[in-house]
Amino acid sequence: MADLLKILGFSALAVGLFLGIMFGPVDNTFLFFICIGGALIICVVFLALSRIIELLEIVADNSVRAELRHSPAKPPLGTSRMQPLDKVSKDYKFKSSD
Repeated sequence: MADLLKILGFSALAVGLFLGIMFGPVDNTFLFFICIGGALIICVVFLALSRIIELLEIVADNSVRAELRHSPAKPPLGTSRMQPLDKVSKDYKFKSSD
């Protein structure tokens, strides 16, 4: 997706430059500046979106790797990581709320 946006950005720049050079000086110079300016703006927008998508893909890839690295091992079948309540509450003293 990011590569497609880069291609669209550079092709929009090329088309805008071509149209500005071909039709701008013939009709009027204002059209020349509009075509060139519009092409530059569209090119910058597409390239910025492309860079944003690349950075988001890197963040997503790093988060998946970190999740895999830090995930605890699964307990064997039939067992649980959780302790029964009587083991947990044996040493715990409840506060009186009276």
